[in-house]
Amino acid sequence: MDCQYCHAGARRGAAAGIPSVDRCVSCHRVTAADRPDIQRLAGSVAAQTPIPWVRVFKVPEYVCFPHKSHIRAEVKCQRRGDERH
Repeated sequence: MDCQYCHAGARRGAAAGIPSVDRCVSCHRVTAADRPDIQRLAGSVAAQTPIPWVRVFKVPEYVCFPHKSHIRAEVKCQRRGDERH
């Protein structure tokens, strides 16, 4: 799946953005629906309770990383920085 499906801001602005929970659940009703983390996500949505997100990565404030150039160059988000074309 293309990264921009979930992170639509990547093609328009400096931040890729976080998808809405509705967007996550729309795919995960089928994909990986049996996984405990996905079941908790679906349970929170069904109960209309906030999801306790935990930040796992934060770019320092002084870093500006627009995604546009990578999108134009068709560099996949999953590609590691040390890989060559």
